[in-house]
Amino acid sequence: MELNMSELKTGRGLNQELGLVKIGDTHWGYHYKSFGKFISTLEERASASGFLISCQTFETIFLLHLMTDVLGITRKCHDSCKGSKEKVASFKR
Repeated sequence: MELNMSELKTGRGLNQELGLVKIGDTHWGYHYKSFGKFISTLEERASASGFLISCQTFETIFLLHLMTDVLGITRKCHDSCKGSKEKVASFKR
């Protein structure tokens, strides 16, 4: 697979804060940036975990099962009506 040069991150702009730490950074500066990246990662994971937990509530699961049942019944009704139209059309001939 060929790598397109426009896809490379340069460390400029908004990406610079979360980019790799440079060799010239001071010891404490390195720890500060690493700690900031660690907190950012934890916040992203907590957000994703919170979404997962909210999707696992009784109400969400109930609504998913209800919609599955309703859509199944709707499909059966649609299929039976479609067959009825074909029967009526063939009867009129």
